Amino acid sequence: FSGGNFSRDYKTLIEAVRDLPINLLIACTRPELFNGINIPENVTIQGFSHEEYLSKMARCTINIVALAPGLLHSGGQQTFLNSMFLGKPTIVTDPEGASDYIEHGRDGLLVEPGNVSKLRKAILCFLDNPSQARTMGRLAHEKVKILSTENHFRKIVTLAEEILLQRAID
Repeated sequence: FSGGNFSRDYKTLIEAVRDLPINLLIACTRPELFNGINIPENVTIQGFSHEEYLSKMARCTINIVALAPGLLHSGGQQTFLNSMFLGKPTIVTDPEGASDYIEHGRDGLLVEPGNVSKLRKAILCFLDNPSQARTMGRLAHEKVKILSTENHFRKIVTLAEEILLQRAID
């Protein structure tokens, strides 16, 4: 599975999965992103509502977030964080931005952007090692669930209480 309408590098992704024994679903509502790309039979491109998009992601085997090189990727960030929260083995082609969240080889895979052979190798790593892929997905979920808004505010309240307590002691 892969998805997103902005700042994606679908050309690299499509070349990486060409002739692999998988079916790749790309969730995208912008057909112009695929102009000039020869789409192989194992790739389907389809638009979905937000709910359907998340449902497709939740049921996928691997989520690949192929980001265009040289950009800031706040949208891509939300995509891979959602994938991680869902416990999906996740590959991201933005090592600089994603490394704040993904430890390569532990809870996901990071690949340099635009590199077809390295992306293909990462996909094959998950396909050839499903147990390892599931473990990475589980570890990703454990890591990301602590990043919730509720936990963030709980930490702020705890910090504020500690400061107030320290001021009362001083």
